[in-house]
Amino acid sequence: MIYRFDVLSWWLLFTFLICLIVTIVSWKRRIVKSGFYLAILAATTGQWALAGVFEAAATQIPLKIFWSQVSYLGIVFTPVAYLLFALSYGDHLRFLNKRTLISFSILPLFTFVVALTSNYHNWLWLGVTIPEPGNIALYEHGIHFSINIAYSYLVILNAIIHILSAVRPG
Repeated sequence: MIYRFDVLSWWLLFTFLICLIVTIVSWKRRIVKSGFYLAILAATTGQWALAGVFEAAATQIPLKIFWSQVSYLGIVFTPVAYLLFALSYGDHLRFLNKRTLISFSILPLFTFVVALTSNYHNWLWLGVTIPEPGNIALYEHGIHFSINIAYSYLVILNAIIHILSAVRPG
């Protein structure tokens, strides 16, 4: 058996479906300043969740690694999409330009390439095991994983600050 769908797989599928609905509804309302960016955020999160469905269900380590690599597209660009949404929601439109997009996307793009090539250098994953019983993979992380986590949290913190500044009273 190559795939075994369990409770985690179904929850991730449910998450993907919610993200798909949000993407479609937001895309239809993309004329609103932040609708376009909410659609992008929902799409990146949905891609992450959909790849997670298959990673969670895969029963063989090579398949789990493949789906983890696919999920990294959503993993690395979701924080950037959240920042773009926060900037648009907070009326910081002067920052929504190609320069901002490119500068905030350099490390995520590099991280995605690192994920795709990790078996050659182990910067992201040092090893993957599936302990018994169960089907949850345990990833031993390399140095670039920590770099990506730090970067993602800083981008998310930046986004949260912009959202809070937009909703503060007064």
